Amino acid sequence: MFGFIAEIPSRLKHLFSKFKKHLTKPQYENFCRAELGIMTAAQGEHDIKSINEQFTQRKNQSSLNRFITDPKWNIEALMNEGEELLLNEAELNLQVEYQLIDDTVCKKYSVQTEMVCYNHSSTMGTVLSHDYVTSLYVNNTVAVADGLKLYGNEEKCKEKGVPFKTRVQLACDLIRSHWQS
Repeated sequence: MFGFIAEIPSRLKHLFSKFKKHLTKPQYENFCRAELGIMTAAQGEHDIKSINEQFTQRKNQSSLNRFITDPKWNIEALMNEGEELLLNEAELNLQVEYQLIDDTVCKKYSVQTEMVCYNHSSTMGTVLSHDYVTSLYVNNTVAVADGLKLYGNEEKCKEKGVPFKTRVQLACDLIRSHWQS
C-alpha cells in the first residue's frame, strides 16, 4: 500500500493534545498515529500493519505493536479524557441515554500473541483473535466509546494468573463502571 499521510493535521494534533498529559512523548506519537490510522483505514483491516502503511514515513512496526498490546499507559485515563472532551462539547438530553454493549473479534496471525485464542465471529467463523467486550454510551446525538475489556478463555487466564470472566461478566463490569462514575 502507498502511504498518503505525511503528518498529523494540526487540527487533529490540537484535539489529541488533550491526551498528552497521560502519555510519554513516544507514547503520544504512537497514540496520534494509531488514532489517525484507525480513522483513515476505512474498510481496510484495522491492524498495526495497515495503520503503519498509511504513513509516508513508516515507523518500526514493533513500537506501535507494543504501544497497543503491552500498554504502559492507563486506558481508563484516556477513555475518561475522551469522554469528558466529547461531553463538554455536546448538548445532553438526560432523558434519552443508553449504553450499547458488544464484543468485537480482532483477527491475529500468530499464536505467540499474548492472550490470543480461537474465538467465534459471526462474519469470519472461528478465528485466532483477541475478543474485546466494548461499550458505547449514547446520549441524544453524542456517542462515546465508554469501555473496553479483553476477553480471555479460562486456559489463557489461568496461564496469566488473572481471574477468568465470561463475556457477560465483562459486559456487566462495563455497565457498572459507567454508571458508578
